[in-house]
Amino acid sequence: MYDTVQEIFSEEKFFRYGFNAWDLSHLDVVSRLDILISKILEGGLSEPFHFACKYPGSYDFRPSVIEYDPLFLDVIREVGVIELLKENFGKGLALCHVQLRVAESRGSGYAGWHRDSYYTSDGAVGNIPPALKLIYYPKLSFAVEDQLKIAAGSHRLDFGSRFVDRFLIGTGALSEIKTITNDRNNWVLFDTSALHATCPVRNNKWSPRLIYTFLNSKLDREYPFAKKIAEYMEEHSHE
Repeated sequence: MYDTVQEIFSEEKFFRYGFNAWDLSHLDVVSRLDILISKILEGGLSEPFHFACKYPGSYDFRPSVIEYDPLFLDVIREVGVIELLKENFGKGLALCHVQLRVAESRGSGYAGWHRDSYYTSDGAVGNIPPALKLIYYPKLSFAVEDQLKIAAGSHRLDFGSRFVDRFLIGTGALSEIKTITNDRNNWVLFDTSALHATCPVRNNKWSPRLIYTFLNSKLDREYPFAKKIAEYMEEHSHE
């Protein structure tokens, strides 16, 4: 068994596919995180904490999970995510946002096929360089189902056209579509310039996901809790 993600991260797979997926369920800190998320989902939150609709079919925890409990930051520090990113992606990359999101049962996912960062004839759209996202899909007591689809390798294949992207997906030209579930390998680190889409929630009333966004530290000003996150991570960096 492994104790940190550095032990299982594959640079080759990340470059080839645009993501790595891990099973961290055996780690104590992840078990404690599951208990915490379950407690939040039970309801009865006191002010100012609440869920608010972000996209149709999904609700985000407000104002921020880092205000609710430091475990949301401790977990990625303890499993080695911060060190992994420094070693493989450079010291300029910083955690700028943490979001607990709940998707409700409906006929389609709340986000269709898209890239968070891409080029058009008018220039770049989104963060440049692209953000990395680490998403955890806890199983808890929910039924197992698909959560996220990623077009493997599409971060290296961008024709600068959303029409071409839709064509590639619609015709099956991008044949390596990888699916992340809420069962095993339910932590996924991926390049957000890759084509990806959320899956519809069908077998549960709702489905939670915990989203960590990492950006070049020069680009984090739009995230109101970025400074607080940086201060906390620095303070606890030697624990």
